[in-house]
Amino acid sequence: MKLVIDNRTVEAPEGTTILDAARHSGVAIPSLCSHPELTPYGGCRLCIVEVEGMRGFPTACTTRAEEGMTVRTVTAEIRQLRREVLQLILSEHPASCLMCEEAEACASFQTTIRKAGVTTGCRTCTNDGRCDLQEVVESVGLEEIAYPIYYRNIPVEKDDPFYDRDYNLCILCGRCVRICQEVRMNGTLAFKQRGRRTTIGPAFDRSHLEAGCEFCGACLSVCPTGTLGEKGRKWAGAPDATTASACPFCGLACDLQILARKDTIIGTLPPDTGTCSGGTLCVKGRFCVPEAANHPDRLAGPAARVEGGVLGVPMEEAIQRAAGLLKGVEGGAFAMLLSPDLSLEDLWVAGRFAREVMKSDRLASTAVEALGPAVGPFLEVAAGNRLADIGESDCIVAVGADFSYGFSPIALRIMAEARSGRRYIRVGAIEDPTAKLARESHPHPLAQESAFLEHLIASAHRPLFVLGPDVLFPDNAEAVLAAVRNFTRSGRAKALALLPHHNLFGLAALLGDTLERGASALLNDGAIRVLYCLENLPGGPRPAAVSVIHQSPFRPPASSADLVLPAAGMGEAPGTVLTLDGQPAVVRQAVGPRGTALPDWKILSAIATAMGRTDFNYADAGEIRREMPPSFALKPLRSLEGQTRGPAAAPPANQPFLLHRRPPYESFRGVALNALVPGFADLLPSGHIAINPGDAARLGTTDGDIVRVEAGGAAAEFPVKPSPRLTPGTLVLIHADPSARFPSNPCAVNLRRR
Repeated sequence: MKLVIDNRTVEAPEGTTILDAARHSGVAIPSLCSHPELTPYGGCRLCIVEVEGMRGFPTACTTRAEEGMTVRTVTAEIRQLRREVLQLILSEHPASCLMCEEAEACASFQTTIRKAGVTTGCRTCTNDGRCDLQEVVESVGLEEIAYPIYYRNIPVEKDDPFYDRDYNLCILCGRCVRICQEVRMNGTLAFKQRGRRTTIGPAFDRSHLEAGCEFCGACLSVCPTGTLGEKGRKWAGAPDATTASACPFCGLACDLQILARKDTIIGTLPPDTGTCSGGTLCVKGRFCVPEAANHPDRLAGPAARVEGGVLGVPMEEAIQRAAGLLKGVEGGAFAMLLSPDLSLEDLWVAGRFAREVMKSDRLASTAVEALGPAVGPFLEVAAGNRLADIGESDCIVAVGADFSYGFSPIALRIMAEARSGRRYIRVGAIEDPTAKLARESHPHPLAQESAFLEHLIASAHRPLFVLGPDVLFPDNAEAVLAAVRNFTRSGRAKALALLPHHNLFGLAALLGDTLERGASALLNDGAIRVLYCLENLPGGPRPAAVSVIHQSPFRPPASSADLVLPAAGMGEAPGTVLTLDGQPAVVRQAVGPRGTALPDWKILSAIATAMGRTDFNYADAGEIRREMPPSFALKPLRSLEGQTRGPAAAPPANQPFLLHRRPPYESFRGVALNALVPGFADLLPSGHIAINPGDAARLGTTDGDIVRVEAGGAAAEFPVKPSPRLTPGTLVLIHADPSARFPSNPCAVNLRRR
């Protein structure tokens, strides 16, 4: 199809709007409400054009281009109308800085003292220098506003985690509402009230947390003004470097862009598709990377325990101290803790170091142990993962999958399939964003797993089980996984297991056949003389080992290490990981390591060299990859197999609540994410009893109240956290030791206010 735009003949595919046809041909038409991933809206009216033979001034974003159409975008009348429309928009938006003669000098010297609260102009706006509205004002050529300025005086909303909202800057373009509804399929946001009082937010004056917001950041990414301000980088300014990398917080390893300024990570964005909607990232990838990377507990240099305290030492001296501690220690006297967040290169060198230098195969992981005895069968099911199975199935059954704050790409694909008519069934205690599209929901596990799952897929031809990490923790976990495994082996169904850790597949593929299950027992093994930790030790007493070497991006627990070696953190070293479908994902370096920190493989290689080895002189991560196998096969985790636990029973009438418990598996290098990122602790707080708000109201409890949980002879007290994600009668406890205090999981309990 051909049409003429501003005396230029351009080509465009059928069904294209005038706005898209113009932009693809290099003709700039201003707009504030249009977005490539959203349906045309026509709200801002800035993209008006003249079309020969058509009355009035249609909006280019809502008008389809047609063969032979003649379009004019820059006539004098259109320019004047755009200036009038833009003046009306700015009459309710702080805009003095947009047209101030001293704007350039003010940007250089920042003469205003107001840096928070009410926004009065661009120089006090967190979006200054990266604002669509600024660009439109410049392109339209607006130099003054002829209308009275009305400041709406709306209080800035700061109560929810991750971003603030200043609706005094909102131009009601509707982008945030549409991306929440159309792309994320969540529906948290809507227009509220009418006329001059119109604002945007959840209905009924609820907070975003209460309304079920996933904090994916999609609304923030598409906002054309500074209305939505990211708490973590409010005043960081525009990035001076952008690096395509992978998210470090789960096995999906989602593509993302790391934003850096002055060699410091200041934020992340979704992959650079030209639209940057944010719709494909969860809260962890969108907001948690910079806070974790810049946490106050980050290590910047080595330290050694000396008489009377801890002494900072140069890295060269620390390497020699490590070699001295390890000298003469071999076999069972040496053990190493490994993190499933290490790269393949780090794991390969760590495995070589343990086997060849220390002559030991005593390897373990506290993070893997925390996943429970069902992790072996879970990974066996995961070995057949194929993301394409989501679109090829006619029935999707999600078991133990909570998509509220993780695995967003999987959730979006499931919801898209459910909207298109696919049968979707949920089995689990939490109502996540996909629950509203489920044809069936089963909140509690049943005793006869095989028969129950058989019933769910009886009428399906190509069923798919989507297994989330929460399937690992109930007492019937092994039975559920055995039933799913039987279905997949017989060819009657397929399965997709969602891995909770960044490189859990890589750890299992490289070292799974030697990984010991009893990491906690290893910590207190009296035969061990040196314990080398590449993940944070859990809290508690110091391990029984004579010497503890702690190598991590984060400080160790107090008094737990004799030697501390700073390792590069997320975004600070290149490497590769295996994603949940077994494919390698590249992790690129965005900034330099903190202080004198080094990549884990480089520290291990330096220690091996100091101990007399000459075959650990790797030049870079690429040389390590060339030494590694060309492909990876998952090794069976025989040493991680546990005893099958009994089925869970329905709660008796005199114990009306069913308590589900799990560890805080959202972590990095052994440190819980809700300990690294305060905002994430608001979403998934550890050590709190999460309860349905209706149940909390009936008990007379509010957020933070202490409740007593009783089951038989066991009892414990926890603060309460109302959560709209829970069904009535359901309780969830995220705890570092989920097996403690109660005899079963889930467990029928009584709950009362203390």
